[in-house]
Amino acid sequence: MQGDIVSKAENDYNPFNISLIELNASNEFTSEIAFKGCPPFNNYSRAQFAKLSIEMKAAYADGVVRGSYQKEWMMNQVTMSMPKNINDSSVGAVAYVYLKTQNPILFNNLNEWCTLNRNNHTKF
Repeated sequence: MQGDIVSKAENDYNPFNISLIELNASNEFTSEIAFKGCPPFNNYSRAQFAKLSIEMKAAYADGVVRGSYQKEWMMNQVTMSMPKNINDSSVGAVAYVYLKTQNPILFNNLNEWCTLNRNNHTKF
């Protein structure tokens, strides 16, 4: 588990130095891009991740989210409701885009996910 990371506005919520990858459309995504922009693996349970601050969650956003969060296709994806069993990078994506845009839908989705998972001790 990464306990020493500091995710804040000054480092663009990117303490892991994840590459920013801008895509114009979701169909440009490839496995090579996924590998290049992947956040580090962690050992958090869903309950532990739910307890992290929004900034800490945002640290786990992948490179495509970081590079494409202003694109319409990305906003359409991150503003959908979040399934209970979504992965950590996807939760991080919603947190990251919320911090960048202050979209209240994303804040509500994060809070809902955290409430649903606060006692879920399974790993991602």
